[in-house]
Amino acid sequence: MYDLKDLATAFGWNIKDMANVMGYTRQGLYICLNEGRVQHTRMHAALQHLKEISQTQYQQDLEQAEKLKSVRDHGINDLADRFGLCGKNEVIT
Repeated sequence: MYDLKDLATAFGWNIKDMANVMGYTRQGLYICLNEGRVQHTRMHAALQHLKEISQTQYQQDLEQAEKLKSVRDHGINDLADRFGLCGKNEVIT
């Protein structure tokens, strides 16, 4: 079974936060997992909600990665300009 703590951490939460986002208490979520007592419709909606949050976080991560790449590329190109490497046979792209 997948570790809830690892899953919560991947979202940037603790287990209590994740349970609250899912509409459960921490204890209620553990009861669902350990005892198998779960209302399928409710759990399906909770997991779907987590999936949507995951997709949103993924998009934000991509945007942040693109910004950081742009900063790095800009810095590298500025250094290349500073050292007179642009326009020569060097490939700085």
